[in-house]
Parts: sequence; C-alpha cells; structure tokens
Amino acid sequence: MAFSYDQRAFFQLNGYLVASDRIPLPLIDKVQSLVRREIDEKVQPYRLVGGEVSRLDQLWDRDPLYREIIEHPMLLDALQDILGPNIEFLTRRHNHVTLNGPRHQVPGRGGAGFHRDSLQWSRPIVTVLVYLDESTVETGATRLIPGSHHLPYVAMPSDGGGGNHLAEHEEYAGYADQGLACELPRGGVLLFNSLLFHSAGINRSPTDRMSITLGYRSVDELQPTPPGYAHLVRGRAIYRGNDADATRPKWQGDIFSGHDAPERG
Repeated sequence: MAFSYDQRAFFQLNGYLVASDRIPLPLIDKVQSLVRREIDEKVQPYRLVGGEVSRLDQLWDRDPLYREIIEHPMLLDALQDILGPNIEFLTRRHNHVTLNGPRHQVPGRGGAGFHRDSLQWSRPIVTVLVYLDESTVETGATRLIPGSHHLPYVAMPSDGGGGNHLAEHEEYAGYADQGLACELPRGGVLLFNSLLFHSAGINRSPTDRMSITLGYRSVDELQPTPPGYAHLVRGRAIYRGNDADATRPKWQGDIFSGHDAPERG
C-alpha cells in the first residue's frame, strides 16, 4: 500500500484516511478466535460494562498473535506514508480490542460519545482501527467529524482521562451534527489524527462488533522514549537533540569536514 500525495494532503486537511487494502482474513479469523477465547476465560487485564467483558487491554503483552496485526507490513506501509520511516507503537494509549454490542453500551453515552484520543497537540498520534467484524451503520460504525482535529483545546476533561469529550464544552456546540458514519469491511483499516473527534455508533444489531484500537507516532527526535512506553516497529530510534552535537562531525559553513574542523560560532 502507498498513499498518494493527494491522499496524504487529504489526511492532513480532514484528519482521516481509509486504507484501500485489508488485513488478510485468515489472520483476522485467528485473532478473532483468540479474542473470544480470552473473553470467555476472562484473561486479564479487561474492562467490564454491565458485568460483561467489553474490552481486553495491553494487547502488546498478551498473546504474540496480536503483534501480527500491530506489526503487519500493510499497516506499517500505510503509516509510513503519514509518519515517515521511523515509527513507534504506543503501549500507553489504546492497545486494546473492544466489543461494541447491545450488552456493552454505556448508558446515556450514545455509543462512546464524540471524543478526542489526545488532549492537545503535544504528542501527535495516529489512531488506527482494525475491524474484526464488518462495520456498518446498523452495527455501530465509527463516526468521525472531518476536520475537527483543527478545533482548539478549550479545557480539561471532567473524568480526568486522556483526550476530551465534545459534549462537555459549549465551545464545540453544533459540531456533533457534522459527524459522518464510516463503514468498513471485515479486515478494513481506518487511520485518523488522534485530535479528530470521533465516536463508536450505537449497535442496533443483535450481534457484537469487534475492533482493535492501536496508536502510533513518529519516533521523537528530541526526546528518547522511556522503556515500556512504546516499541519501535519500523526504522530507527533516532535522536537529534543539540546536546548530541559532540558525537557528530563538526562543520564550517556548508562543508562537513570531520571532528577536527572549527567549532560552530
């Protein structure tokens, strides 16, 4: 997979892209069977809604089969067109599989409710949704507000969590009416800016809809990543802070001439 220049510009302007390729269905089958088994056996860590397991957390540290999705070449190729060649997978944001079904609706929230995955622009993230089931309006397709990643930060969330909720701030009044449902096939992949307001729709079908939520970022060239916060999944863990200048060739004008060249003025 490769995104064109126009597609990358679309992502920057509108905040999302649908991948044209899909994760192979044989892999989707195996992962979905694993999820069902771990839910039945209540393999920790997990989250409950109404006494039912609605989410399995910390996918990276669970069965290695999950990493076949997280590090799938098709997915990383798509991310590279947006993030560049050096990519980290985040363990402290997303990193879970979710069930969206009649038993898992949060009362009064209308699905998950429009929200951002990040509070502000301090740590740009690409959120990736991989659909283990077909995502339709009937089964609660993900809803997006195109361009809403450009809306400014206004306040902290009341629940103290990451990101923010659209409905809590009058400055965002009316934007919920601009939400669009994004339907994808089984194995489909949706990528969006973590500041884009989005929501799971209400699943009105009799069956659950299962999806994996992942977070990626470019390697931070100015701040080395602490152990355990992220994993390098493509490229190199580069560091380009000025304090590393002593280990680089010195320069004079536009010509690099080795460590014995004059220091910068």
